[in-house]
Amino acid sequence: MKAILVLCFFLMLASARAQIGATLAQCIQRYGEPVASPGTTIPGGLYDFEKDGLHIGIGFFEGHVDYLQFSRISPDPSEPQRLSENELRRLLMSNAGGHKWVIREGFENQWVSDDGSLYAAKLIAKGFLIIQTKEHIARATPPSK
Repeated sequence: MKAILVLCFFLMLASARAQIGATLAQCIQRYGEPVASPGTTIPGGLYDFEKDGLHIGIGFFEGHVDYLQFSRISPDPSEPQRLSENELRRLLMSNAGGHKWVIREGFENQWVSDDGSLYAAKLIAKGFLIIQTKEHIARATPPSK
């Protein structure tokens, strides 16, 4: 019985890996066809997928994933279901790109990869997790005057 539970845990973990750098074709292979696409808020498009009780928003730049947003599928979109702490940890671990996450100094719910290439944040009010490249953040941040 324990072996079955461990296997289920690893299968769920593997299915939640969108992976920074993946292509749209790889994401479709992993999650099936998008449930919505492409959004205009992210250059290159934002595609929405659903699998294993998760909603996965994936942003592309130059044909590769550089933005991930994970949340629980909710019957009422105005009342999001929050990711559990275990889900949050699994998603962070499975989407670290071989790096370790370090809590950002002074920010309880924000992480940076040990090489500084990835950033993650748990948005408490909405109950979801965002993982993005530093290049995505630079493109999304308006230049200061």
